[in-house]
Amino acid sequence: MRVYFSCQLFLGLSIAIIYLIIIFQSKNKLSNSALRNRLKLLIKSSSLSQSEIARRIGVTRGSVGHWLTNGNISRENLFALCKVLNVDISQVIDEDSYLNLEPLKVKVIQLTKDLPKEEYYKLEEVIRILDQPSE
Repeated sequence: MRVYFSCQLFLGLSIAIIYLIIIFQSKNKLSNSALRNRLKLLIKSSSLSQSEIARRIGVTRGSVGHWLTNGNISRENLFALCKVLNVDISQVIDEDSYLNLEPLKVKVIQLTKDLPKEEYYKLEEVIRILDQPSE
């Protein structure tokens, strides 16, 4: 059983690593300005200050400011930032990511993505009721 679990974990990690390598070597790399805008949006929609983010990652506040000014961030720091902000790296570097949305819409998505199913269905019902034309 332990060997089976280890193999599954290894396979899962291998697939994730291959996926990330493909993304980072893609010819359609995100421009620095696009990355800068996404990083700004992510940090703005979080409740963390630049100083707190820097502390959690182990860099200076100036480094975080530098990322937001020119969009130039190392892979290691990008992974760490995503971990601190609790977002998937694909949301940052994927052109079709929901990060192209307005900050309020991003916040709604972030708040609803971890809802238990029963709460999600209740919310869905409320939206359906509100969506009905008034009589």
